[in-house]
Amino acid sequence: MKLSSLIFPLIAAVATTTFAQTTTPESSAPQQYQTAYKQFKTKLDELASHNSFDPAPAIIIALNATNDEFCIEEWMAQAAKENNPVALNYVGSKHLFYVPDNMKRDKKVKEAVALVKKAADKKYAPAMVDYSTYMRHGVGVIKNTAGADRMLMEACRSGNFETRFSWLLQSGRLEKYEDKDRPEVKNEIARGNHHVLYYLSGKAPNDFYMLNMLTEAARMGNHSAMYELSTHLSRLDIRASYHYLKAAAAHHNIMALATLGEHLISPNKNIAEALGLQQDEAAGVYLLKTAAIMGNTTANAMLAHLYYNGICGVEKNLDKAYKHIETGALARPDVGFMAAQGFMLVNGYGVKKDVAKGLELINLAARQKYPHAIAMQAYLHFRGIGVEPNGKEAVFLLECLATDRRRLDVCFVYIALMYDEGGAGLEKDPQKVEYYMGHAKRALGEYAQQVFNQYKDKHNGWHLTPFDINM
Repeated sequence: MKLSSLIFPLIAAVATTTFAQTTTPESSAPQQYQTAYKQFKTKLDELASHNSFDPAPAIIIALNATNDEFCIEEWMAQAAKENNPVALNYVGSKHLFYVPDNMKRDKKVKEAVALVKKAADKKYAPAMVDYSTYMRHGVGVIKNTAGADRMLMEACRSGNFETRFSWLLQSGRLEKYEDKDRPEVKNEIARGNHHVLYYLSGKAPNDFYMLNMLTEAARMGNHSAMYELSTHLSRLDIRASYHYLKAAAAHHNIMALATLGEHLISPNKNIAEALGLQQDEAAGVYLLKTAAIMGNTTANAMLAHLYYNGICGVEKNLDKAYKHIETGALARPDVGFMAAQGFMLVNGYGVKKDVAKGLELINLAARQKYPHAIAMQAYLHFRGIGVEPNGKEAVFLLECLATDRRRLDVCFVYIALMYDEGGAGLEKDPQKVEYYMGHAKRALGEYAQQVFNQYKDKHNGWHLTPFDINM
């Protein structure tokens, strides 16, 4: 199954333009793509007039023109300067995915919320919903519950399903499964509001009712329900699962876009055989870029891995790899992002070297028991990066990882590689190489030797990356 046979037009209609492009301006600034930017701005104006919550149609225009997922920052910033409410809300909200309590009154948070307010003042319903949330929780603005209620009620006049759902949710009318029988909730579901049905499915008393509600919400057009059904059916009915996955992607569900992108880059054997799915790296990368632009951190992590290694048709680019890690870390406090960002900072990969900050992030992730961060500590000790060379400490850390309840058996391979190379106070020792590889092979089989050989052939020894070996 190639790209052109996918059910959604967002890629198929522009596949040739996107993937055949061989030369692009050095900059992805909108000034370099005047025709495309005009189309982009026209689409934003159209989305604003319909109070659309989905910026994907405009985002896709920018991505198709530049093939650069980071172009959207400049394109949206330019449109925001031109007072487009969709762009104002996008630029403001992208910095507000995660705001700790101690940062609610931070200057940058206030500036971001001010942009959302500017869009809300233009009666753009999605911005009104967002701004009402910030008022309700005192994010970047003085807490004002009454003002938040008024703003949300005004947004509901747009008639959008999303605004009515937000009102029901924030007013406490969707707290339990039985709330489906409230007259106002029943009326909203009867009106076709699939957001309400999808939300209540998570409160269903058992799987039977949950799946029925998910199926109905999907039938009504809810992309989150489509994606969730896809995951539920993945082991029961591959064809049905894939059908829902593609349908969710057609509706721009960011998890579906990322998952489908991963399938196209590296098809699962069972899925590929059942569906005749063929590898299509270019289409897969495109889907990941689309998902990343729309805020999917899984896509950020995968693209960082591709850019760092220069694989799957993606040119090696450490700057973009770091930017994806940094973007993901800002949106989702996660030990994986934390450790990867720290490792790149310590080594100066794609970013100005900052050993102190990098070590702080790695050590913080290690204290949270993230195995790969502990492996990073061992690697830094062995290589003497940011710390004094200490091979014995590296061996100790890796042995602990390999033998504790997490059983990170690949660490036996890492230790064997260190004794094969020598250094940092460790003498070369073929017997210890054999000893640790014996442990590795008992746990991992032939995969252990494959990993050992790969490091030897490609890097002349142990060479850790910012990413878990399982990525």
